[in-house]
Amino acid sequence: SSSVRNSLHSKANSGGKSPRMQLSPSRGGALWSLQPETVETVFQSLRRGLKEYLEGHKAEMDFLSSQQRETKRNSRLAFLYDLEKEIRALERYIRRLEFQLSKVEELYETYCIQWRLCQGAVNMKRAFSLSPSTRASRDSLLELSRNHTLSLQ
Repeated sequence: SSSVRNSLHSKANSGGKSPRMQLSPSRGGALWSLQPETVETVFQSLRRGLKEYLEGHKAEMDFLSSQQRETKRNSRLAFLYDLEKEIRALERYIRRLEFQLSKVEELYETYCIQWRLCQGAVNMKRAFSLSPSTRASRDSLLELSRNHTLSLQ
């Protein structure tokens, strides 16, 4: 049973320590220029991968918890202590994964809102450029163009 636990643990950690994900919108400048379909595909793939990884770790957590219950009955204290340490570390890692998943979802929501705002600005520019030109409409178009350019940065 210890070898099963170790094999599960080694499979989970075979990739070494996972790199931290930088998900702030200010760093994702290139993301804003992508088409929504591409972003949707990337988001769904990333979300699915994180969820699968999370489920694998939750399965390992269930296994370790059942082993902990069994060990308490057999009262092997040193092994129990190591097992509890491993469970606590796994719980922290699962919470981090859940946090990263929520950040990915938050970033995607921000992208969708930004994309809709950008499309609205493009439609307004088109409408102003097609309407009869007056000083007010030229000023509005100029202001809109300036704000649209700023929103893309």
